[in-house]
Amino acid sequence: MIEIIQLVLDLIFVFFIIFLLIRTSSLAKLKTLIKESKKDFEKLLIQAEKWSDEIIEKLNLKEKEGKELLRRLEEAHKKLLEEEKKLIVESPDLEKTKSVLLLHNQGLSKEEISKGLNIPIGEVDLILDLIDYIKHKRKK
Repeated sequence: MIEIIQLVLDLIFVFFIIFLLIRTSSLAKLKTLIKESKKDFEKLLIQAEKWSDEIIEKLNLKEKEGKELLRRLEEAHKKLLEEEKKLIVESPDLEKTKSVLLLHNQGLSKEEISKGLNIPIGEVDLILDLIDYIKHKRKK
């Protein structure tokens, strides 16, 4: 009887050892897979950092280009504003412009203004269009 119990215990022990060997083998494979995954992840991380650096470099370059373009646009805008002021202030037909504006504000048509001031209707159109342009520009 003791021999049977001993035999059963030995069999249980053998099965337990086989189970542990199988389990250890699976864990070793899992450990290998984890190491490989870690290496792959590290490679991907390095590549992502390179791409990130390239993107940041390109964005910085575009920012510099944008700032330069904005600076040039601001300079051109200032020059245009100065030219606009010169045209208004230095206009030899300032009295004519004032007269057209005054008559227009009184409700006269372009044709009536043209006949009344003895100037072409195209000139009346031009004067009123310039005044509208200047008004809209100042609102912005």
